[in-house]
Amino acid sequence: MRNPFFLFLRSYFSFVLLVVFPLSGYAQSAKATPPQIVLVDDFNNVFYRNRLGGMFGAVATAGDVKFDYEPSILPQLSSLSNLKIDYDFRGGSAYAFLWMKLGDLTGSNDMTRHLDLRGYKYLSFRYRSEKGEPNFKVELHEDRNGDGWFVYGKDRSSDVYTNRRGYPDKDGWYKILIPLKLFSAIKDWSKVLEIVFVFEKDRMGDAAKIQIDDILFIKTDLPLEKKKT
Repeated sequence: MRNPFFLFLRSYFSFVLLVVFPLSGYAQSAKATPPQIVLVDDFNNVFYRNRLGGMFGAVATAGDVKFDYEPSILPQLSSLSNLKIDYDFRGGSAYAFLWMKLGDLTGSNDMTRHLDLRGYKYLSFRYRSEKGEPNFKVELHEDRNGDGWFVYGKDRSSDVYTNRRGYPDKDGWYKILIPLKLFSAIKDWSKVLEIVFVFEKDRMGDAAKIQIDDILFIKTDLPLEKKKT
């Protein structure tokens, strides 16, 4: 018998993939009632901005890291694309990270809007790796002073590792679900500025490719979580 938690999660992903998002006005609109799902990105717009209007990019402290849509030749609004990160740390100790803003620009100097996650309960996404089920880190960043920038030491950061949080899906993909309460260092959930995926050499190995898709936040309680609490 399949676990009701994962059956419920599967229905959420199916719902997200059936929704059509216009190219214009992709930033989250203000609503009286917050949606039950906030889709950060499904990478079906080959546009280098996520569904909230946020920029994203990849950085390596040593070695090399590249990212692109996969397959990159598909037209915009393809339902088959995802984001591929290709890193190579051979020759030194290092880590790489994919950063993603959770709002669009508010003005000059790359200041961005916050995402209000008050009342939301889960972060979810899918990934596939040639290493099977690697252990990488997911960070959320809180803009403590509300200036639209994240600065280490001044703003807040909280992280969770993906180890043993994956549920095998078809074609080598895994689905991840992380309760937001595990990001315990976040104090003001109305000022979440960024999500960051961190790939460390000592946990991930010298070189690999990893694909990420369907990043979203979920507000509804899920069956398994209700039983635990």
